[in-house]
Amino acid sequence: MEREPLLCELAEGKRDECYVGLVPLMKEEELCRKIEDSAFKDDCYIEMAGATKDENFCNNVEDESKKEYCREVAQQEEDKPKIDPEELLRRVENA
Repeated sequence: MEREPLLCELAEGKRDECYVGLVPLMKEEELCRKIEDSAFKDDCYIEMAGATKDENFCNNVEDESKKEYCREVAQQEEDKPKIDPEELLRRVENA
């Protein structure tokens, strides 16, 4: 787990977005705690709920309009990540 978050720290202006992108792959709540922007933090917990199929992560979503969406995401059928983890790392390294 060390390499990926380090890359996000180097992504500067896309740091929070980077963490959100890693959550479905790594399923580590710790990544959400590192996000500073509240909108991205909400998105991170939505991704965690979807990746783990655990609605409890929706309790961390601050934006009330996103909470219901979060619960829907948590209940959806599981699907594979839309982007290959290695491709994501290449994108971050080239950012």
